[in-house]
Amino acid sequence: MIQSKFKKECEAFTEWKPKELKPDRAGAYKRWMTFTRDLFRLPTKEPITEWAAKNVRFNEPNNSGFFETKGREYIIEPVEAMVDWRVNDVCLVFGSQTGKTSALMLNANWVCCNRNARILWVMTGREVAGTFADTRWIPMLRASSTATLIRGQYALKKMQQKVGGTIIDFTGSNSASGLASTPCDIVILDETDKFPMEVRGEANAVSLAEQRVKNAPNPKRIKTSTPCLEEGLIWQEYLKGDQRRYFVPCPHCENDLLLAWSPNFYTFPKRGCEAYVKWDAEAKIGDTWDYDAVEKSAHFECPYCKGKFGDMEKMQIIAHGKWQPTAEKAGTTYRSYQLSSLYATSPSCSVGKLAVKFLKEKRSLQGLQGFVNGDLAEPWIAQEDVRRTEWIVSKDAPLGEGQWARFLTADFQALEPHVWWVCRAWDKLTGNSRLIEHGNCKDFVDFAAIQKRLGVHDTGVGIDSGFDPVTVYAECANHGVLRQRAYDPKFPWKSTRIVVGWTPMKGFGKNQGWFDEYHNPRIWGFGEARLSQKEFGIQILQFNSQILKDILERLRRRKTPEKWEIAAELDTDEYRLHLMGEVKKRKEAFGLTTYTWQKRTNNWPNHLLDCEVMQLALALKFGALCLVDRIENGEKGNDGKGE
Repeated sequence: MIQSKFKKECEAFTEWKPKELKPDRAGAYKRWMTFTRDLFRLPTKEPITEWAAKNVRFNEPNNSGFFETKGREYIIEPVEAMVDWRVNDVCLVFGSQTGKTSALMLNANWVCCNRNARILWVMTGREVAGTFADTRWIPMLRASSTATLIRGQYALKKMQQKVGGTIIDFTGSNSASGLASTPCDIVILDETDKFPMEVRGEANAVSLAEQRVKNAPNPKRIKTSTPCLEEGLIWQEYLKGDQRRYFVPCPHCENDLLLAWSPNFYTFPKRGCEAYVKWDAEAKIGDTWDYDAVEKSAHFECPYCKGKFGDMEKMQIIAHGKWQPTAEKAGTTYRSYQLSSLYATSPSCSVGKLAVKFLKEKRSLQGLQGFVNGDLAEPWIAQEDVRRTEWIVSKDAPLGEGQWARFLTADFQALEPHVWWVCRAWDKLTGNSRLIEHGNCKDFVDFAAIQKRLGVHDTGVGIDSGFDPVTVYAECANHGVLRQRAYDPKFPWKSTRIVVGWTPMKGFGKNQGWFDEYHNPRIWGFGEARLSQKEFGIQILQFNSQILKDILERLRRRKTPEKWEIAAELDTDEYRLHLMGEVKKRKEAFGLTTYTWQKRTNNWPNHLLDCEVMQLALALKFGALCLVDRIENGEKGNDGKGE
């Protein structure tokens, strides 16, 4: 009986037929199924650049066609990092005509087709963002595979697009409401160095935009710009990442090279593999250049085989190039890339045309800054400091008549090498000085041997006591002799004996109440070291570091009668790097605006700069330098025009 009942149920099931949907319902059902399929689709496993070659099509007057990487193989890795879920931050410091905007458009198009996310795209201004969306972004959406995902007549508004399950919001960096009211999964910050420092009393545009992805499970922050200044946001963001650079093989010897402009216009530490741009010196006729000859003769030169190559070989070597991180300790979730226009294969970025552009704009400060920022993709301040005007002399040149004395100053620090030092000779009669030698050593034992070799008296040695003063005081006590000093009723607690020899030194940001024998204020003076024993005391040579750095800048720029000389053999890249370690920056506090000397970045070395500043303090102490009075009296410099 049970079997017959089951048999009847099976027969009834086979006779069941689905009801036919009405025509108006059939279309709605199909649209719902299509939307559901798009909503829960899985991302393609195909590499993004290969996918883009078949699905992304540009639709602009001078750029129509599918995306391709030929001649721009360097763009492959950055766009792959943009869609890699393991990477949260991507920073592109690219020069002009290198395709950074195309990379952003490709990334957003891929998200529309393969993910469901909300994108906040921030540009310099709301008008700029609207024009970009109307003339470049939306035409690309209509011409690409994203066209099938656009539904409804209001899906493609100028400042917002709804493509499948993705929403793209455009806003300007000067719009506080646009930055603060749009939560998103991906934020794109385009030309960040042109963003305002603050938006209507709130934080800067970058901080406001990055707050929008705080609640995203896998946030993505993409920043692009050409750099402007060393302290600019994009350059600081680049330094936070792994600092990747594009190495290409030499077409002759196949060694890895970095395309660079010249040693004088180069921010990065030199690695020895830079292929600099050169052209025939015969192209210069008198004080003018034959631009046609410059354009024809401009080329890159391999530092290994001295082989020459130009634009004909550029396409080949770029195809075989590779990105390499240059930062030793960087997180894996932050990728930063730097690429100059020397790698671009467009006709306007040929090595000959860039050489002509450089020569034409060399006399213009603003024009040269545009070349360094836009074409070389490097910050400008460092370039200005590289082109210095110090007195460069031969190491064997005679010092001349006068009362010359050598001072040796050292900066003691935690990391090895622990001691950085500078030796400079000073003439008490003229105030002229010459760099004798500079370097570093492991400890104070080696430093004492260097002092003996250079013939510096103990009283001419100064040690910075900012780090580990106890050790510095002990070393100064070991390299000094006891002297009797007069009893001072104002300071009866001071011991009557004092150590004279190596001198501990310390710089301050402002005057500490120092006065000369006539009770006139001055920028240096003496303090007392805090010692555990009371048998003797040690005096600290204190000084106003901010004023001394101003004086050092005047000396370097030949604004004083005194000659601050550097032997050509000692003018090394390392020495230049340390002296570029600080820059004058704007500081606002309590409604007052001041400019103070500050480190460019936390990891930029400045030990030799500190040693040169201490040299000035010793020269003032011993009377070899009297620049303070000259500055106050407005004395003219060596050019007869003063400041």
